[in-house]
Amino acid sequence: MSITLRKKAILNNRYSYYLDHYSEGKRRKEYLKLYLFQKPKDAAERQHNKEIQDLAKSILYKRQQAELASEHGENPIFRRNVNFLEYAENWVTTYNKKDIRVVRAMFAYFKEFIKQTIKKDTLKPSLITESFCIDFKDFLESKLKRDSPSTYFSRFKKLIKKAVREKYLTFNPTDDIRTSIPESVKKDVLNFEEIQLLAKTKCGNEQVKKAFLFACYTGLRFADIKDLEWSNINGNELSFIQVKTEKKSPHKVRINLSTVALQIIGEPQASTDKVFNLPGQRSTGKTIQTWAKHAGVQKHVTFHVARHSFATNLLYYQTDLMTVSSLLGHTTTKHTQKYVRVADSMKQQAVNRLPDIIIES
Repeated sequence: MSITLRKKAILNNRYSYYLDHYSEGKRRKEYLKLYLFQKPKDAAERQHNKEIQDLAKSILYKRQQAELASEHGENPIFRRNVNFLEYAENWVTTYNKKDIRVVRAMFAYFKEFIKQTIKKDTLKPSLITESFCIDFKDFLESKLKRDSPSTYFSRFKKLIKKAVREKYLTFNPTDDIRTSIPESVKKDVLNFEEIQLLAKTKCGNEQVKKAFLFACYTGLRFADIKDLEWSNINGNELSFIQVKTEKKSPHKVRINLSTVALQIIGEPQASTDKVFNLPGQRSTGKTIQTWAKHAGVQKHVTFHVARHSFATNLLYYQTDLMTVSSLLGHTTTKHTQKYVRVADSMKQQAVNRLPDIIIES
């Protein structure tokens, strides 16, 4: 690994110092929160610049010594004494994957947890024990519902793995901690009667309405639909590169479009045009919930409900598991299995709705 001291121009005619970490083709920036005057006006500002430069060079030297110690299997003192909250915040700031909203939300809960338990603005890595991590998991479960605690804790585990890999922690305290979604938690699913209700109801944003209904017939996630271009559609086949946050490499997904899906998107446009002009995910979610309420759908409807509904309805109408898995872009049937139980439940409910008869002997 090489570490270089650099600076970048920022507001108010200042420079901000940062360390450029480069290793195995990957680059990471560590902002030092040290600032210089771009054009010092007097002796005081020049002295300030000199002291900041000396401090930055001292930090650079310590980081380089820490890396040298790490290469020889030592856990550097600098890393043992780092403020883990600042380390975590830097990770969140530089995080650039699609689940960034979840990562930010997790970190907000983590800071709240630290405030209630440690009651300080600093957190030494030595305090992050298995017991500490279990307490944070319990904290999430006390604050959140459904599968959110599991989702947020999985992002926390990503942070811990990174800290272990970079030797801020000597071991992974989350290795033996498992989170599970309660059996009572079931994803809301729309049957075709409810989808029809939505289709007949006016929506505040027609593009959101079309995109949601399209997702009900394709199973695409919000991020994939928002990025969808007409070049991805060839006749009645849709193909796109799916990049999931838990996967290291993208893979191509092909979906045959039904006549309803084709009717929803209408006539093809220029190949580089977006199929749907959508606002952000939060705004889209609010529009969908208002729309569902006006339609009289008594369920918590989010954009992801369309994907759940697509998978469950396919299974309900006897589509085999492997086909459903392929259409969802799953590489195995492991994640598709969760829809089987919901589809079976829907079948039971359908049977129970048959009218009673009186049988006489």
